[in-house]
Amino acid sequence: MAITGLDSIYAARAAGKYNKGYFQKVSSNGAASVAGHWHEFFTANGIPAAGAFSGSAGVATQMTAATQGAFPIGSASVTPDIRHATSLKMQSPTATLVPGVFYLVDYLLYYPACVVTGTPTTLNNTATLPRYTTGEGVQCLVAVQTANGATQPALTLSYTDQDGTTGNTGVLTSPAASSAISKLYLNNGNPFLPLAGTDTGIRKIDSYTLATGTTGTVAFVLVKILAEIDLYAINTGNLMNFTTGDDILPVIEDNACLGIIGSCGGAMISSAAFSGTLSNIWG
Repeated sequence: MAITGLDSIYAARAAGKYNKGYFQKVSSNGAASVAGHWHEFFTANGIPAAGAFSGSAGVATQMTAATQGAFPIGSASVTPDIRHATSLKMQSPTATLVPGVFYLVDYLLYYPACVVTGTPTTLNNTATLPRYTTGEGVQCLVAVQTANGATQPALTLSYTDQDGTTGNTGVLTSPAASSAISKLYLNNGNPFLPLAGTDTGIRKIDSYTLATGTTGTVAFVLVKILAEIDLYAINTGNLMNFTTGDDILPVIEDNACLGIIGSCGGAMISSAAFSGTLSNIWG
């Protein structure tokens, strides 16, 4: 059956087609952050265990529900049923993390250990997107993988768009000198690669060029945004109910690798913490 309303939601739960997964994360940044800077929490310790952007430099690597660091979603595959998120709750005891803006994303593919000085790392696209395969709605992050040195590199990424057109470019820049692990490069305060013209997504990253190089490495990470949640105060939870409202019943694809990215409201300390639950149903 398909999920078409409250009756089918109740029926799916009665049939056991339901999962509530708990997560608890402690950030991997080794130094205090800055208010308004963004971080990925895939590499954060906790529950589930920290993920890693491992592998050969520049080689595209798929991410799935079996990837260490993926949030628990129950059965990895529910086809022919369709899985939907029904609620997301988060709270934090870390004063410098809130108020904060957080996105639940499906981590799709990454290119690890890309240098930010000298000759850019050659990218290998033998592996392709495991979900959202046309690239429609897919965004690109640049995440600090090993701490960057005391300058602010600007990276121009060349990508293939959702229609298969190559040669499109966008720029992301380190938001600070000496950016710590997990920090995301930005464009006008936003963590996603700006798309060219009327583009609506990214199928793959083909190459990049860099300016003002420094030590350290980054990972290019392709993600799909599923939902968002805001935290307003310390030790005060927020619950997003996806059975009503504008962001109703986001679809979670089979084998999704779910996780969080977020913008901190203060000078986020190292080992900042948050926890919560993610519920889903399928039918």
